[in-house]
Amino acid sequence: MFLLASCGSPSQQPKAPGQIDIAGKIESLTELKASDFIKEINYVALETTDSCLVNENPNIQVFKNNIIVNTNKQCLVFDKDSGKFLRSIGHIGNDPGGYSEATFWIDDITGELYFIGWNGTLMRYDLQGNYLGDVKVASNLGVRNPACFVFTDSLIVSHQLSLLPIQGNEKKSPFLLLDKQGNVIDSIPSLLPVIPVTTNVVRLNILKSEKARELYGNIGVHGMMTAYFNNDDAIESPRVLSTLWKHNGKVRFKEAYLDTIYTLSENKLSPYLIFNTGKYHYPAEERYQQKENDERVKIDYVMESTTLIIFQFRQRGEEDTGIYNKDTQITQIAKGQNFVNDIDHFMPLNPRNCNTDNEYVDLVQANTILEWMEEHPEVNPDGKFSFIKGINEESNPVVILMK
Repeated sequence: MFLLASCGSPSQQPKAPGQIDIAGKIESLTELKASDFIKEINYVALETTDSCLVNENPNIQVFKNNIIVNTNKQCLVFDKDSGKFLRSIGHIGNDPGGYSEATFWIDDITGELYFIGWNGTLMRYDLQGNYLGDVKVASNLGVRNPACFVFTDSLIVSHQLSLLPIQGNEKKSPFLLLDKQGNVIDSIPSLLPVIPVTTNVVRLNILKSEKARELYGNIGVHGMMTAYFNNDDAIESPRVLSTLWKHNGKVRFKEAYLDTIYTLSENKLSPYLIFNTGKYHYPAEERYQQKENDERVKIDYVMESTTLIIFQFRQRGEEDTGIYNKDTQITQIAKGQNFVNDIDHFMPLNPRNCNTDNEYVDLVQANTILEWMEEHPEVNPDGKFSFIKGINEESNPVVILMK
């Protein structure tokens, strides 16, 4: 096998990467509006029957004409236009084809879904629900080893974090390039500095409920973990990483506690955009140090479309939101996670991901919509809002498609 050379540090490009101005704009907060990033909003109420009840803490991805909803224990596919239930995919179990949890990643080239399996494997399914086999991608996948995957025509790109450092020396985060059979083709060392650690973990807290997204933003959709050490240090991590994504076929990478978005090209990382955090910079060397009323800015989550970068960051224990326009190079920042809905004047918007069609997606529980309607009796449940007449507190969630 030909082994490509590993990249010890990001390669330099002739053109300097663009700057996302957090340091300047955080001093002049604005109000983010839906019209700042989309032109159209559609609402799809998911069918509710005994065979497709969505469990607690759902997440969503939209791929072509499919709405794919997963919780820890199930994966359900609905029609994007009508919300009609189509099928379930896979099942929990350690039998052949069973996965350990229903968290998945989509290969946008083949349309295959990869679920977390057992003993470091990913379980492959197509969108018709057919099991296609498994692939070994790591020594272990799970709560203490959160991971993220994207797919090219020939590679599985993997980034995995070890939440708990070993005594004396922190484990490096492996960034692996594997073929579709799971063979390692190349690796890139972690860009995070190594910190000598001589402490033990004394407590590990896991927050799984939708409260995690409320408190931590989109990195919390799968839950959050906090490891506490015996010297009063602590570190937070999502249960599932969002450090890798694709845009127009290009693989992007943004590691926690670093202020640069990289592009993976020819098995090397090249700087693409830099978050200018200025005096609010969060040194990666201090990532185990917790501070009250922390002024440091930690970039948590990034979504990329053709013209925009939407990002969430944490400061003073709260999650805030920004937009960077790639054409105008203008940055806007607002408190909180929501966009004012100035398009159809319905509920505030909080997109949780952006798909390959540059479409932003969110999922809202039916009871949340009904509570909002009670507070806004002036809204008429007709036309595009007529779906409200068909839901009740026991109904499946409503999907919001923004483009």
